[in-house]
Amino acid sequence: MSLKNCIVVIPARKNSKRIKGKNLRDLNGKPLIAHSIEYALNYLDPENIWVNTDDDLIIDLAKKYKVSTYKRPNGLAKDETLTNEVVIDFSEYLVRQGIKFKNIITTE
Repeated sequence: MSLKNCIVVIPARKNSKRIKGKNLRDLNGKPLIAHSIEYALNYLDPENIWVNTDDDLIIDLAKKYKVSTYKRPNGLAKDETLTNEVVIDFSEYLVRQGIKFKNIITTE
């Protein structure tokens, strides 16, 4: 699969039920989410990398990396929310915005 016309979405919910604020917790000197963003930047341009979150602090961090952000609806930020629900909502947003893509790749 070519990465042309691909978008990477990095789901990063604010409240983990096991580890509060885990996406912003330090891991080897940087927030956990930063590792996912940096990995994606090895393969795609920043405009094709999207952090999908309900957390304004995570959005601020993502903007420092110059990647795109999408603030997901609160209804999709629950413990029981499935990743495919998040991806469907996000893909509908991309279509409404006229952003063309062929594939969406998620990180977990």
